[in-house]
Amino acid sequence: FPTHDMYARYKGNWSFSGIQTHFETPGLKLINFHPIHICLNTPDFEFYNSTKQKDLSNWNSYVFAGNGTYTFLEDLSNYINNQNIQTYYLDELFDLCQKE
Repeated sequence: FPTHDMYARYKGNWSFSGIQTHFETPGLKLINFHPIHICLNTPDFEFYNSTKQKDLSNWNSYVFAGNGTYTFLEDLSNYINNQNIQTYYLDELFDLCQKE
């Protein structure tokens, strides 16, 4: 599954349902997004780059209204909660591995 940078660079549609099957396969899934992309709901790098030249003291006026990083994470979070999937922070996984 592509990282955010790759997903945004290749203009993914940010629909969780389109990639849900990747999350249904066995194995560890690592999710990593930069906070600015979540805050702005970044859909692609063109959008993100256009915000770099703006005064972001009023950043909420630049939040993307369609599907983007935030809406994807919201859908993913709902899926995790609805499926009762166990989640971990990296330090928790490290601790679990040390116990083995």
